[in-house]
Amino acid sequence: MAIGLQSDFVIRHELFASVFEERITQNLDVFNEASRGTVVLQTSSMEGNYGRRRFFDRLLSTNNRRDTTSVSAQTDTALTMDEIISVKRDRKFKTHAQTLDAWEKLGISINQMNVMLAQNFADETKRDVLEAAYISLVAALGVTAGSVYDYSGTADADYTALTRALALFGDQQDQILCWHAHSNVLKGLQIESLTASSGQVGRSMIFDAVIGTLNRPMVITDSSNFQTAATPVDYYVLGLTEDACVITMSESIRFVGDLVTGLENLVQRFQGEYSYNVEIKGHKWDMTNGGANPTDATLGTGSNWDIAVADPTKNGPGVRLEVDATA
Repeated sequence: MAIGLQSDFVIRHELFASVFEERITQNLDVFNEASRGTVVLQTSSMEGNYGRRRFFDRLLSTNNRRDTTSVSAQTDTALTMDEIISVKRDRKFKTHAQTLDAWEKLGISINQMNVMLAQNFADETKRDVLEAAYISLVAALGVTAGSVYDYSGTADADYTALTRALALFGDQQDQILCWHAHSNVLKGLQIESLTASSGQVGRSMIFDAVIGTLNRPMVITDSSNFQTAATPVDYYVLGLTEDACVITMSESIRFVGDLVTGLENLVQRFQGEYSYNVEIKGHKWDMTNGGANPTDATLGTGSNWDIAVADPTKNGPGVRLEVDATA
């Protein structure tokens, strides 16, 4: 008779890795495209706890009148540099365990188990990195008063609020490519569309299945990070520019399964690890105050995101709008 080996019950890493990669790549490609590249999720190896990209500061007031009657010497102006600093977060997929007997009684093979675990791990990883993006964006955008418009307590979420938020970018408002918001904000826009004084607006919005968002797509997610601490709850709406937040899967995914013996039943235990860097456009992570491997609370502290560009209202991640969308 055949005797089963321990290898029959361990996680097949090559199968897990291929399913995980396929699942998360499909999800991330869809999200990158849907958000018009405002929140980008990518893979690139990074050493250490921080990622750094240096750039020359923008040259301001360098074009001046030239005196054609003079040959006097000019005073040199030094070129200066700054850097964008991303911060790495080290994460884990907590240990889980299940008896082999339970898998057998469900009629689930080891390969099926590998596929299910990989898909679940990929979905949870995607959720985790997107929440980190929104935590960071809400915090970093709050650092610059010129990037924040508070419409809460004034009226429900409506087109006036979106228009005023765009106006914060002045003549560069075309850089705002996509809205990111809670579903309650979309509800406010839908209600306003139905009650608009122009019947044509209402018919167009509803019958053509279109809700106007000033010619920009709106990514809807009921993330708690879009909710303020106010009572009643207000909501943040983010109008983002290209590459407003770049999340980089910066270390290899590690996933291990072990067969546990010595118990009444044989048990399969598994756990995983991964790391990613969070980068906010026009900002650098404060390595002294924020430190390495930040918690959600630390990542969401605005003072930990230092401004690295001369004018974040023109070259930053976008605008943050606060609205009362509880209607």
